[in-house]
Amino acid sequence: MSTVSILIKRVFRGGRVEYFVDSIAVEFEVEIYVNDVREAVLETSPTMLEELGIGYAKAHGYSISSIYIDNNRISIHANLDSTRSRRPVDGVRITAEGIFRAVGNTFSMAKLFRETGCFHVAALATVNGDVVEFVEDISRHCALYKLMGSIIKKNIETYDKVVVMSSRAASRLIESIAILGIPIALFRGAPTNRAIEKAKELNITLVAHIREDKFNVYTYNHRLLF
Repeated sequence: MSTVSILIKRVFRGGRVEYFVDSIAVEFEVEIYVNDVREAVLETSPTMLEELGIGYAKAHGYSISSIYIDNNRISIHANLDSTRSRRPVDGVRITAEGIFRAVGNTFSMAKLFRETGCFHVAALATVNGDVVEFVEDISRHCALYKLMGSIIKKNIETYDKVVVMSSRAASRLIESIAILGIPIALFRGAPTNRAIEKAKELNITLVAHIREDKFNVYTYNHRLLF
């Protein structure tokens, strides 16, 4: 269950008060153990925990041999992955309309965000804007880990896809996107300077500050068709 209902008081300027039932995001603490050593404690939504573990392991350079979920503990047995990263290819192209469609279709699916205002979204989409996989989570990093885990579980090809995220663009997110060989990253929010540097280093087209009628291209604009 990703949300709970709570009776709250709303106060307006002028003194008017009303009571209503608000939908509140559930925050769930998860411990991740790799080879019996606790590696991380993540604040996440209490869904898709196997995908979270798989994505976390991939993003941190592990090849999983087994994964076990016990309440709020994810236990992973794994080896270091010598083929951790797939460098994105250069042949993929996307139009401005494809970008607007991918972002629009992604946010049209963001039910939990609309209910609570407390969720990030992460999605895998085609260059035509069709959403292939979609995740909502209270953490932007966990949303991406879960998306990665779902992609890996379903063996979805990524070399010709784009990632859509609701958050700002941070360098760690860019690194995780590159690991799956995804060539184009679309962010609703703004990028950090390190995100731009990392996108240049990893051959990723970074598009951010996306609004209904405009967006900014920060790296490798040769993949965009105007």
